[in-house]
Amino acid sequence: MGKDGGTRDGHAGVSADVNGAINRISFAIHNGRTFDDIFEIIFHQLKLVIPYDRIGLSTLDESGETLTVVKVKSAGRVGLGKGLSCSLKTTSLGELLESRGKRVINDLGEYVKRTGHETSYNKMLLDEGIRSSLTIPLFVAGKATGFIFFSSTEPNVYTREYLGERFDVLDFFVESIKDHIAVALEKGMTITRLEETNRQLKELNAMKDEFLSIASHDQIGRASCRERV
Repeated sequence: MGKDGGTRDGHAGVSADVNGAINRISFAIHNGRTFDDIFEIIFHQLKLVIPYDRIGLSTLDESGETLTVVKVKSAGRVGLGKGLSCSLKTTSLGELLESRGKRVINDLGEYVKRTGHETSYNKMLLDEGIRSSLTIPLFVAGKATGFIFFSSTEPNVYTREYLGERFDVLDFFVESIKDHIAVALEKGMTITRLEETNRQLKELNAMKDEFLSIASHDQIGRASCRERV
């Protein structure tokens, strides 16, 4: 596909479905109020173009060394769920960050046997019945912030042979939305941090009010004792 967008103009399925999905994703990023709001909309729009039975989102910490699952949506049972963390060094994803390209695994079971990457993450995905996957690294201002994972219970889903003419549409769509997803992830995590800060402030205020209430009662009690004496 050329940079001038020739394939997009000539491809019947792109103009309406893909561009519409991109616009709705952009709208969700700028107008969503919570992390869940933003990604419920985004995940739905992605489903219209990219086939998946399971979609996951993981973030990298500030050091770029720890990967944490922050969002999972699946049609089946989830083993590899929200909150699980691991060192990036225990995965093969570091190579993906260096290449900055997408990675397709056509058969996860065969991939694990061939490469020896028998990680706890891969085991949990296999236990969920996952066979093929599409992984996209996410960057904001050149810094790696995380990954988005599309997975299917069927093998070879992300190949040209399986997708047919939709393969080029998907490829264009991935390139068009990956920066949007990265920005959404950054915004979503900022919202989550602010919500946590507000929660902690409310707890501190409640503790302060309780302390002042107890102190006030103590003062009244001591004053009453003095009056009786």
